Amino acid sequence: MRQMHIALGLIKQGDNYLFQFRNGDPKIGAAGLIGCFGGKIDEGEDPIATFCREIYEETALQPTPQEVKSLGIVNVRSDHNLEPVQVTGHVFHWELKSTEFPEIKEGELVIYSQDEVLANINKLTPATRAVFEELM
Repeated sequence: MRQMHIALGLIKQGDNYLFQFRNGDPKIGAAGLIGCFGGKIDEGEDPIATFCREIYEETALQPTPQEVKSLGIVNVRSDHNLEPVQVTGHVFHWELKSTEFPEIKEGELVIYSQDEVLANINKLTPATRAVFEELM
């Protein structure tokens, strides 16, 4: 099974978490599920740099590495390009100011409280689900 490394992060704004409903092309992986923003780590790229880049590409928000906290790593099976993959997810946390609002460029914005996350755990991508089950 192919191995894939991703950077993903919990974006928290007040008491809520911001997620992406992955409603695009099924090749993106975990299509039809709700997940953290993030993406594939490029060859030689630092995971925190990947997180900051992906957040900007997907939301137009610009976290800096100094604002981001590492939460750990999760390992899950998922899919990419319609094939199963073993995913190593480098997980980050970023507090978004209450005055900022993302411009979603991929998927649709989903905002959940902690209770809503837990009530919808089966609708989450494998990596996002692992974040809440293992790291939170």
